[in-house]
Amino acid sequence: MKRIMVHYFAWQEDEWLDELLDYFTDVHALIPSPQTLAIVKEQRREEGIDKGIIVVNPAGGEEQSKAFLDLLTADEALKRDPLYIVGISEQERAAWQEAYPRAKVVAITGFAVEFDYSAVLARMESDWEAAG
Repeated sequence: MKRIMVHYFAWQEDEWLDELLDYFTDVHALIPSPQTLAIVKEQRREEGIDKGIIVVNPAGGEEQSKAFLDLLTADEALKRDPLYIVGISEQERAAWQEAYPRAKVVAITGFAVEFDYSAVLARMESDWEAAG
């Protein structure tokens, strides 16, 4: 049985966290910081987990999130993990994608209640399976 560990880094609870918790069985929600990144790496080492899914929601802490993403994307142990940036506006999408080309940047267009979270979550799972 596969175990997909999802690490959700955000500054506040939101719809993305609810959707992740509904879809995946192993979700760890944390504030993005160097300390929490170290905790994630240690936990994965202790549990023998070599890959996971990393989701970062920069809303409410954009500058701190950029520093965190810079640290994250430079980390050798985590660079194979699928990386998603969520919770941004369509107008910000291109700038985040340019700054973090390895990430899949997801912007909700229209109303959140009409957004197809399931399709994005299924893609996360598929990316995890393909991450070798």
